[in-house]
Amino acid sequence: MSDDSNRQLLEEIRNASDIVDIVSLAVPHLRQVGGTFKALCPFHKEKTPSFTVNRQRQVFHCFGCGAGGDVFKFVMLHDKLDFVSAMRKLAERAGIAFKLDRDGGKGRGERAILYDINEKAARLFQDILNRDPCAKPARDYIAHRQIPAEALKDFAIGYAPDRWDTVRTWAADKYTPEQLVAAGLLVRKDDAPDKLYDRFRGRLMFAIHDEQGRVVGFSGRVLGADSEGAKYVNSPETAIFKKSRILYALHRARTAMVEAREALVCEGQIDVIRCHLNGFANAVASQGTAFTADHARMLRRYADSVVLVFDADSAGRKAALRTAGIFLQAELAVRVAVMPVGEDPDSLLLSQGRDAFAKILEQAQSVIEFQAGLLREREDFKDDAGLLRATRELLETIRQSPNAILQAQFIRQAAERMNLPETAFRHEFEKTARRDGSAQEQAPEKPAAAAQQPGPCREEALVELMLRHPELTVLARRFLPLEMIANPECRRLAQIAIQATDQEIDALTAISEQDDDQRTLTTVSARMLAGPEKIGGKVGTPEDSFKTLILALRRNAIEKRRRAILAERREHPDMPEADQRQLQTEYASLRYDLDKFATWETALPLMEFDAPGAAP
Repeated sequence: MSDDSNRQLLEEIRNASDIVDIVSLAVPHLRQVGGTFKALCPFHKEKTPSFTVNRQRQVFHCFGCGAGGDVFKFVMLHDKLDFVSAMRKLAERAGIAFKLDRDGGKGRGERAILYDINEKAARLFQDILNRDPCAKPARDYIAHRQIPAEALKDFAIGYAPDRWDTVRTWAADKYTPEQLVAAGLLVRKDDAPDKLYDRFRGRLMFAIHDEQGRVVGFSGRVLGADSEGAKYVNSPETAIFKKSRILYALHRARTAMVEAREALVCEGQIDVIRCHLNGFANAVASQGTAFTADHARMLRRYADSVVLVFDADSAGRKAALRTAGIFLQAELAVRVAVMPVGEDPDSLLLSQGRDAFAKILEQAQSVIEFQAGLLREREDFKDDAGLLRATRELLETIRQSPNAILQAQFIRQAAERMNLPETAFRHEFEKTARRDGSAQEQAPEKPAAAAQQPGPCREEALVELMLRHPELTVLARRFLPLEMIANPECRRLAQIAIQATDQEIDALTAISEQDDDQRTLTTVSARMLAGPEKIGGKVGTPEDSFKTLILALRRNAIEKRRRAILAERREHPDMPEADQRQLQTEYASLRYDLDKFATWETALPLMEFDAPGAAP
């Protein structure tokens, strides 16, 4: 939505929709406290208000669950709408004629077609399953798996006949072949690109939905163990289907997750469906890929903890530990439900019932308790070498969590399981943390408190200053190469802030225009701006703080290059002498640069030399 007409419509709707007025309709107990408004959060259960609305900035943020954004994001979350639908609702409320310029928003128009294709294809597969004689094997399979009719409808389960042209024939007068290929439903033959055939054939079809409940792809399962081909065939990644951003059934599980503040993470779709049918409506699964940091961030919006319900075989155990580490990094508490050998949620709920499964969930172990149990099976704790190996692995898991409270709890649990004094285990944890810290060469004395923050906080502080004080973007454009900002969201926000200043428009408006359908950047910027300004004040003016942050990021880039040089020399000890001398010269030069970047005055000549447009 970057063209002029759509930008004007967006701004007109925003100006007519004061966020305090809109939130007050849904949150009747919103009360003004100083310069902000507070209330109990509508997106999670709490006893003390942590939900704030800032009228000046036109943003909201909950310090409890992390929900936040602008007025469009609030309507999206509260009414479970996509961005365009939220725009339409606010426009209708304000009496504004709503018409998007689809020609100017070609990308959104193409995605809209893909949503339409997938939604109608899901109905086609459902109709075939319910009515077509060719679907009898699929109906028999469903009866054997005891999947009731309500689940078929709720989860949009269908059947793709074992033919090469079902979708191609159905869509012949509706969509172009290129659109069907882009949607992932048709495939071009390798030896004849002009020949197309159906991707899904002879498979039970599970529709895959995004967080808003839109069908974005499919997962097709074979009907028998002796069937040819892979057990599952999934849609390829498309403009609307990104596996790292999709969790199966999340659109149905979100509300239950918020209420329980916990998510059940399963391995398969039928496991998830069986959980929902038995009242465990907070169950989800990944979609044809290992869990990623994006998945963890998605769950973090709705829950504080996860319970992993994976198979009890070796592969399931390894997957549980790998997934636990990803969730720990997102500051989620993680427990592991130990399933009986040979059972999964689907089979156990069918054979033993809801109470047996609930008991397994209740007895779920922390990730440290689970890992210690696995290590005890593999290592002899009475043997010094075995004890050290086990300790190192547990320490590595503990370090996955950046949360000090969870770390303390894990250290206590690990010490108990290893039959070691907690003080000894804590000492070893702190020793390894110090050793890893000392491996990174420390920068010279930092001139202000802002630069002492860890990397992500430092980058967020820099972007926050750019959003609050647009005049500082001139310094960023001239003296800070944006690739030095490691966090992709911070880097994108900094880029938009600079562009907004150049175009003389409000940065938050520019962010809203360029945001994705999930309003990711709007949420991040709202979190940054929700509270009082966190830097400046006693450490100087906003400009002083901003310069300090630029220096810190520049020093970090220099240190990173020096570490890369050392690594290169270690990995290639036999490199030519000329190359060795060149690296030694560069390393010494970077040491000189590092000293110069201690203060703005000494760093300025170097930065002026590297600045865009500087004379060669």
